[in-house]
Amino acid sequence: MTKQRIIFLSPYDPRDIRKWSGTIHSLYQALVSGAAAASFRADYISGGVLDSCARLVNRGCRLWRKIDCRFSTAYAVVAGLVLTIRFALSGDATIIAVATSNYLPYLITRKKIIYVSDATFSAISDLYPSFRAYPDWLKRQGERNERLSLRKARFVIYPSQWASDSAKMHYGVSAEKIVQLPFGPNIQSDLIERTFTPKPPIDNDAVNIMFVSTDWARKNGDLVVDVCEQLRNRGLNVRLVIIGETPAHIAQLPFVDARGWFDKAEGSKLEQLCLTYAEATLLLLPTKAEAFGVVYSEAQAFGVPSISCDVGGVGSAIIDGQTGSLLPIDAKADAFAAEVEKYVRDPALYDRVSRACRERYLTQANWAAWARVVFSLAAISEEGENSLDVSSSLANMPTQARGRSKDSFGTFERSRAKPGITPTL
Repeated sequence: MTKQRIIFLSPYDPRDIRKWSGTIHSLYQALVSGAAAASFRADYISGGVLDSCARLVNRGCRLWRKIDCRFSTAYAVVAGLVLTIRFALSGDATIIAVATSNYLPYLITRKKIIYVSDATFSAISDLYPSFRAYPDWLKRQGERNERLSLRKARFVIYPSQWASDSAKMHYGVSAEKIVQLPFGPNIQSDLIERTFTPKPPIDNDAVNIMFVSTDWARKNGDLVVDVCEQLRNRGLNVRLVIIGETPAHIAQLPFVDARGWFDKAEGSKLEQLCLTYAEATLLLLPTKAEAFGVVYSEAQAFGVPSISCDVGGVGSAIIDGQTGSLLPIDAKADAFAAEVEKYVRDPALYDRVSRACRERYLTQANWAAWARVVFSLAAISEEGENSLDVSSSLANMPTQARGRSKDSFGTFERSRAKPGITPTL
């Protein structure tokens, strides 16, 4: 039997785990690993040269104003021209386009496109200060690129209800085109299983709070330190384990264990990260802005409940009351301290939530489950527009919870909320 072909399109080389927090690498590897069983063949095209040239332009522009020319119409036109030629020579295939709303607008192709992103341009521009700082002309062009890209896609995949709702409301994307699937951990499944151990009964004499940060201010690092100090004042033996950036004066605190950044491209460092998750009691990451947060999926894989702010797509990464807790964006340190203490003082609650974390990883928030749905969507795309019965074709897919459901994980589900919205880079 002839295998169907998919072409993975992304801004970066999908073999590089350092790009896009490792998510593009994980997406591609999931498709490569599952392709044979699904009767598919997977190849890739990346925008590496274009992206590198754009970064050089961006550096020059900083002398004038901070912009990112990759969101401009000019970049999209050039990318569309290059990709039109490359795809014309590539034969029959379904395109899996990841974070490429600036590559698709002017692409001319008859190939079916499945678009994957963690947010829309509109949603991310409202959430992240760096996007809000772009000049109005660039934001208008970014919005147009997003809209045109979403129109071209046969299906659009987001990991969160927040992104799905934005696609419908801001860009008019039909709910029938949107599929909501959580991202998995950016750690190989065999390494997770090798280092995972079920959580022992929680002990207030040894509470390991884990904090992972590439941006201390945005991830609310100072608030986390305040929370730990309050908990210690309440008699809990709290140790704060920090992965990533740590200000020097924070690293010197007696209860802080600053371990630096673990490069996932290095096997020994990645294993150290896994062991850190394995020994963690809770992940405390009250971020001020987050499109999804793969770190929460990683914590779940090790049975670690997460506590965060209900902002952006975090409400779909953490199922409030089941795999952790979500607090308002303006919650203070005492509210977070009370939430941590709630778990510490109730071993039965902690055990239930820890087990639910692990269950969600095994059944939903993993890349194998994600790839199976993508292959099913690609098969639907190959059937031809006139013969599609999308609802019945998707009926047997694994499906995802809608983020804020408190009574069950639910299923990986086609988005059915308010009409109209689109994706972003």
